[in-house]
Amino acid sequence: MNRHEARAIEKLKRKAMHNMENFMNELTTYLVESSSPSKSLMKENNSLNAKVADLEAKIKSMSSRMNSMNAQAPFRMLTHTKQSVLDALVKHDGVRELAAKELGMHINTIYPAIRKFGIQYPAKRRKKVVKGKVLWIKKDQ
Repeated sequence: MNRHEARAIEKLKRKAMHNMENFMNELTTYLVESSSPSKSLMKENNSLNAKVADLEAKIKSMSSRMNSMNAQAPFRMLTHTKQSVLDALVKHDGVRELAAKELGMHINTIYPAIRKFGIQYPAKRRKKVVKGKVLWIKKDQ
């Protein structure tokens, strides 16, 4: 799940909460206006209660899905600290691809983390395969 899907789910969650609040406000208004509710008001009240229950079920379902998605850590950049990113870069001698792999994120995700934390890293390196082994060498060599 990417951040756009997570944002969409969060937006739906907020919308559902907003709708539920509106329904609750309407219900409260009807109950306050009528001291002895008529049959039509009782039907409308039951209808609103059913809608509220439905929205609560949807919100609970979305919350459980969001929690299960968070358990998979879709936003890995947010779960890492500056120190963990630095440690990975130092361990792999500044090779961002290997550091990203160690942190469990895509190479394109580590760049914003590096910029966010203001990390200065060594000159770019390139991958060279020699006799089946991967070597990382500085580009100026």
